[in-house]
Amino acid sequence: MIYDTAIPLPYVYDGLVARTVRWYSATGVENLLIGVPTYDESIGGHCPWAENAASALRGLKHGLAQVDPAVRSKIGAAVYASGPPQPTR
Repeated sequence: MIYDTAIPLPYVYDGLVARTVRWYSATGVENLLIGVPTYDESIGGHCPWAENAASALRGLKHGLAQVDPAVRSKIGAAVYASGPPQPTR
């Protein structure tokens, strides 16, 4: 998971995710799961307005578009949540 990056801009964060996907696929890593942050707390280096599920999934999509098609099926997303589930209103 790429988290607590202190990156304040969504397009920079999704670019980092895309580059990470490309890098790992180029090294031959198989069965790669990219952690998708779903928490809203602004703690430490986490900027939730940039580092969020939408940005991470956008970066994953951009990264996958640039890797070998044979490798794409071995790369996916894993949802990461911080703390216990909160009741909905």
